[in-house]
Amino acid sequence: MRDKEQIRKRRVELRREFKDLYREVARILFEEDPIRINFETNSDEYEAEAGTILPRLRGCSGVEEVRAVVHEEFVRWFGADIAGTGGRYGSIAEKIWAAIRKEQEQSPSKGTDVGRLFVWTYPDGRKSFSGWHLTADGVACTRLFRAIEGLSEGSLSGPQAFPVSAVTSAVLAVPNNRHAKARSARELRVATAEEPRHFSLEEHDEVLTITAGRERLDELRKNINGITRNQGDFAMVPDGKRRAPDQALWFWWLLSQL
Repeated sequence: MRDKEQIRKRRVELRREFKDLYREVARILFEEDPIRINFETNSDEYEAEAGTILPRLRGCSGVEEVRAVVHEEFVRWFGADIAGTGGRYGSIAEKIWAAIRKEQEQSPSKGTDVGRLFVWTYPDGRKSFSGWHLTADGVACTRLFRAIEGLSEGSLSGPQAFPVSAVTSAVLAVPNNRHAKARSARELRVATAEEPRHFSLEEHDEVLTITAGRERLDELRKNINGITRNQGDFAMVPDGKRRAPDQALWFWWLLSQL
């Protein structure tokens, strides 16, 4: 469990990243009070939930997608019984979507923000660092999450491509391998496979392609979402005991100052 100081720092980071939208989403949740914990004096009660909802909102394109995100997060925080059905979150979604639209109108450039995605490998790395490594900010995580979800559900077809930023020493500090020689991919692609449990990595011309079946796409989507919750230091690998070292995809949280 995080201590109070870590929680406080995380909320400061969220306020810095999302500014007025963070306060507005927390206010809307408190006002609507979907799980009935508003006692009028505890106005910060929903800030933790706002913190996990916000990184997923930038990729939403309408009220229904916002409602789905908010409901999913409340189920994760409180369980399905307490969170209730998705219909409970309709009014919340409408107000949050209005807040997002207002922010986009005031800062049009934010609508085209693709975020920062880092994908790298250590050519001469130790065995414990073999394979590929991935982290991203909230905007890039949302774009990846939505694309993977679309591939899994069949609403998207063909490889989905994402630009990759050059890895920095601050990024490398997360896996505590700051001084190792690292090489970035210039693009990440995600493609589908018919076999549900298929998972493979292939690099060509500095483009890393993740090919995954439906079950592994769902796993990949959850891992990307985990980055927004400061989860990491674990890897996806192909099934089976015998696999090449370069077939591991490691996930890492992202330092807030990047």
